Amino acid sequence: MIWCTGFRPALQHLEPLGVLNPQGRVDVDGTHSIQEPRLWLVGYGEWTGAASATLIGVTRTARSTVSEIAVFFADPSDAQTLPAREEQS
Repeated sequence: MIWCTGFRPALQHLEPLGVLNPQGRVDVDGTHSIQEPRLWLVGYGEWTGAASATLIGVTRTARSTVSEIAVFFADPSDAQTLPAREEQS
């Protein structure tokens, strides 16, 4: 699942997945949820990349997320071995 949150994350519906931290946010490594290997968040504010909540800024983040998802679907059992993120500038 890819959840595009925009300017104000609305994440309450993800609560049953057990992915929300005490602050009501999803802990991520880049755009990938740490708790749920099948969840990516794009446009999730500065947590997922510089300016990722803007249309211009999300492009770079979305491209790297697509690469991660392609690796995941190629071999879901190897989900922990996602490609290294490119440094965001």
